[in-house]
Amino acid sequence: MQAAQFSQQPIEQQGDIPHWADELPAGTWLERAAFEELPYTFERFANPAHSGYLDTVWGSAYPALDSGYGYLGGADVIPKPVARRVPLIVTGHSQQSIEWIAEHGDGWITYPRRLDLQAQLVKNWHDTVAEIDPAAFKPFSQPYHIDLDADPDLAPVPIHGGHKLGRKALLRHLEFLEFAGVNHVLLNLKYGSRPAADVMDELATHIVPRFPAHETYR
Repeated sequence: MQAAQFSQQPIEQQGDIPHWADELPAGTWLERAAFEELPYTFERFANPAHSGYLDTVWGSAYPALDSGYGYLGGADVIPKPVARRVPLIVTGHSQQSIEWIAEHGDGWITYPRRLDLQAQLVKNWHDTVAEIDPAAFKPFSQPYHIDLDADPDLAPVPIHGGHKLGRKALLRHLEFLEFAGVNHVLLNLKYGSRPAADVMDELATHIVPRFPAHETYR
């Protein structure tokens, strides 16, 4: 498993992000865009012309940008990110089609669903990415709320965004998602009834070894 740092600031404030921050977690800083959360952000940036703004200012020296919102010239954003660019991960549909997300995003985080529906959505995502950019790897991610019970055999009981369950059921659930093509699962302990340290220890001992980290390509 590989950690990722997410920024959720309004996109026009991203110039204030310390761009050296991606040096600290070895280039795993990600931008998370959820345009539906901020209507003015959607209006300004959720279109092809504006979605590449950050790529331009972070990837070019003294870029000249002219749009309906103003002109940028004779100025630069420094320091530049360590990585070639900062990946943009779209959350939800962000008032866009899957085709738009696959073309302009570097990955997609969407919400948990019934397993058969999620499996179909994952297939649609990977098929769309393969059609638009066959050489690209654009991961499909989802959150999953868990209340990990001390009884490893406890069957799943629905909670908001996930389940109360034992580790054996959790492992089966994650293995199904892996088989379906989900690349990353963000486990959320918000609704947990046990101490988080105990749950993390159980996850590290019994769950994480089943899903070894992949090599990082930068």
